[in-house]
Amino acid sequence: MRPLLLTMQAFGPFAGVEEIDFTRLGERVLFLIHGPTGAGKTTLLDAMCFALYGDTSGGERDPRAMRSDHAAPGLATEVGFEFALGAERYRVARAPAQRRPKKRGGGETEAAASAQLDRWQDGRWVSVASQPGKVTQEIEQRLGFDSAQFRQVIVLPQGRFRELLTARSDEREAILQNLFRTESCRLLAELLKREARTLAEESRAIASERAGLLRQIGVEDGEALERERDALAAAIDATRQREAGLRAADAAARAAHERGRSTAAALAEREAAERSLREALAQAGRIDQQRNELEAGRRAARVRPVEIAAGRAARAAESAHARLLQAREALATASARLERAGRALEAERARQPEREAVAREADELARLAQQVERLAAAEAAAAGAQERQRLAVAAAAQAEAAQAALGIRHGESLARREGLRERAAQCELIEHRIRAARTEAERCRRLAAAGLKLEAGQQALTAAERTLACAEEVARLAQAALEEAEEACRAGQAAQLAAALEAGQPCPVCGSREHPAPAHAEEDGVMADLARLRTALNEAVVQRDAARTAHHAADRECLAARANFEALQASGAGPGSADAPAEAPSAAEALSALEAALVEAVAAKGGLGAIESQIAELGREIEAAGARLQAAQAEREIQTGLCAAAEREAVLHREAIPDALRSGVALAARRQAVDAQRTRLQAALEAAQSEESGAAHAQAAALAAEQAAAEEARRLSTAARDAADDLETALAGEGFSGLDAFRDALREEAALAALEREIVRYGEFRAAAEDRAQRAHAATEGLVAPDLEALARAVKETGEALEAVVASLGEQAIRLQGIDRARAALAQLAERSGAVERRYAVTGRLAEVAAGANPLRMTFQRFVLATLLDEVLESASLRLARMSRGRFELQRVRGVLDLRSAGGLELEVFDAWTGTTRPASTLSGGEGFLASLALALGLADVVQSRAGGILMETLFIDEGFGTLDPESLDFALRTLIDLQQGGRLVGVISHVAELKERIDVRIEILPRADGSAVRVVS
Repeated sequence: MRPLLLTMQAFGPFAGVEEIDFTRLGERVLFLIHGPTGAGKTTLLDAMCFALYGDTSGGERDPRAMRSDHAAPGLATEVGFEFALGAERYRVARAPAQRRPKKRGGGETEAAASAQLDRWQDGRWVSVASQPGKVTQEIEQRLGFDSAQFRQVIVLPQGRFRELLTARSDEREAILQNLFRTESCRLLAELLKREARTLAEESRAIASERAGLLRQIGVEDGEALERERDALAAAIDATRQREAGLRAADAAARAAHERGRSTAAALAEREAAERSLREALAQAGRIDQQRNELEAGRRAARVRPVEIAAGRAARAAESAHARLLQAREALATASARLERAGRALEAERARQPEREAVAREADELARLAQQVERLAAAEAAAAGAQERQRLAVAAAAQAEAAQAALGIRHGESLARREGLRERAAQCELIEHRIRAARTEAERCRRLAAAGLKLEAGQQALTAAERTLACAEEVARLAQAALEEAEEACRAGQAAQLAAALEAGQPCPVCGSREHPAPAHAEEDGVMADLARLRTALNEAVVQRDAARTAHHAADRECLAARANFEALQASGAGPGSADAPAEAPSAAEALSALEAALVEAVAAKGGLGAIESQIAELGREIEAAGARLQAAQAEREIQTGLCAAAEREAVLHREAIPDALRSGVALAARRQAVDAQRTRLQAALEAAQSEESGAAHAQAAALAAEQAAAEEARRLSTAARDAADDLETALAGEGFSGLDAFRDALREEAALAALEREIVRYGEFRAAAEDRAQRAHAATEGLVAPDLEALARAVKETGEALEAVVASLGEQAIRLQGIDRARAALAQLAERSGAVERRYAVTGRLAEVAAGANPLRMTFQRFVLATLLDEVLESASLRLARMSRGRFELQRVRGVLDLRSAGGLELEVFDAWTGTTRPASTLSGGEGFLASLALALGLADVVQSRAGGILMETLFIDEGFGTLDPESLDFALRTLIDLQQGGRLVGVISHVAELKERIDVRIEILPRADGSAVRVVS
């Protein structure tokens, strides 16, 4: 990651917008961020960390608290950061949750946190993520760090630069894993573990399946299964021999039974044939009657067409006579209608004078309707003129009132302008007082916070001293107890050797064959106590070292807090500055009062222009109101004259219309009544004319219909008489005595066909019965009835015996097949089990080794990381040896410090001056700073040299140089300057004056009363 542009707005001590263009540093890779204490140097790192991860570089300050106290209320707090990752370029913008003024009305509202991440692509910014959580996830994925790891590797924050050096083994593992991307090693170990677990489960499943097969067969082991199969095979051979004898006996019984059934069937057929012949002879009389009925029905069928024609002719004659009667009735009705219609037409023609009088009255009413319309228009015009006259009078009165009100408002505005001028004149004086009050309030606040931090540091130091004393005492007691246990263990070992001595055999210690006074064990469990005490001593030493580290840290924090407190005291404005913490509330109250007064003065100043505009506007409105008043008075006079003229016009029209018809409703009702009467008279005349014409046409049509019906009735009567004569002739010709005899013999065609079929079937049935009886007698000559029940019992007995033998043989065969399948399955399971065991012998061991089942308790991933850490420490030790003048060298602990946790990644320092190694946490402040700097640079070297590693192009160091002596400072600077050959960007944050002289490329932080500013010097 390489920074390109950092933008801060209302962030920390920066009240406005500050931009740092890192590209202005040119080719220089070492630059200084310089400024006095409290100016805001560390805030630059806070801004970068906040933009990337949403928290600060030290991880201790709440992002909401990073809003500048000097910023204007309407200026939002936000940070923008452009950076490069290799060839890719990104831009992230982030704003914390904050209070902001409402857009409408007074007061404030809560604005939620926001974030946006973009990537430069094809000449434009393309969005990657737009929510705080998602932006942080994308940053962690691309950089390869979370916030805490970023502070340990890329940013060495003030007071926390030793974190990577003194981190726990698991924390260091997480950092190295992300840097070198060794996730595949952990995944490989997990894959081996899952594979070994799968193989173990498969082996257990095979054993369970084998036991289930044996249980299913009902044997205990494979040998019993083989014995069971041999016995079953012998039993199957014996059963098959018995089956052959039973099958021969069953076949003979079935043949005898079949011959008996055939004989019995032939005898039964003879009896049935004789019975069928007797039935046919009994039906002969009934069939003779059906033949006579069929012959009479066929004669009647020949007469049936003539009978149908005679009936049809008779019905046609009756129908024609009925139609003649109807035609004569219709002719009489039509003649009566024509006579009535003539009389009605004459009556309507006599009412012609009445129709003419109604028409004249309708014309007069139409003329009056026009006159009424003109009257209504005149009255409406008069009413409109009266309304306009009223409105003109009201408008004139309203204009007079408006002119008077504007005069009153103009006087009030003049008085208010004088008051605003007096308050606005105090604005500059109040602003000067506010700046002084803000400076004093900020100093009091910082001094109070420093006092609280100093008090907390002193309490923490006291607690750390107590904890350290207690831990040292516990370690001393644990050491003494261990020494006593070791002495007891040595005595116990002599007793163990003495217990193994045998008479006449040499002693393994002295070689003597005589053993006059062998040692005796006084108590049991010494070895168990020894292991427990060693574990207790290790825990005590770890707690003592942790207590020492905590004590050193608390001591340094307390000294830093005291120095900060004394510096703030010394920066006070007067002799009473030592009591500034107590005065902080009063200073804040005074500042609040001045700010309220400033708000009022600024509001008055802003309102002065508005009141001037209001006075001018009121003057213009007064002039306009006068003009409107004159126009309203003139309009009032005009509308009064127009109203009188309209009233005179309405009176003239009203006098020309009768009183009863002046109402439009009355006139319309009269016109409606006259029009209705006129319509009724005309409609009655037209209806009488239409009825007379229709009656004449109807009478002519009825006369023609009566003549045609009479002719048709005569013709059809003659045809009916001829048809009746033809029917009598046909009946006599077929031998019928009359119509009744014909109808008795008449049958439907289907009935005749059924009679004929029945007669034919009877002939066929009788012939077949006679033939069947002859054949049955010939087939049964000499046969005797058999005993079918005895034959059936013999078949049943032999069949049941055969079925029992076959079922037994089937069961035995199924049992044998099951045993054979089980034998084959057991053989396959044995083969699978051998393969699984061979694979588990390799995979299981690999899984154990990869999971850390070794003396060092080192997993496969830790082994790889330890190898990479050795490279890092080798590179770091070269720089540390130079900066420490050959004294220190970083090493990896080869053994296990704590049996409760995995090893392989712990660090220690080799001191060449004393020839000993010690934990890295025991280095002093300056020594720890040099070691941390060397470790960070070595880590960056190795990460970037590895293919696929994270790009670590930038390193920021916040303070720490102040703890170095001049010579160590010189060596450290030379080391950083040498980094220019590798192209890595290193930013140093410090207030040390010598660094300003040695590093010519700087970002200077300039403190001011209204907020700090940034200047790039290149």
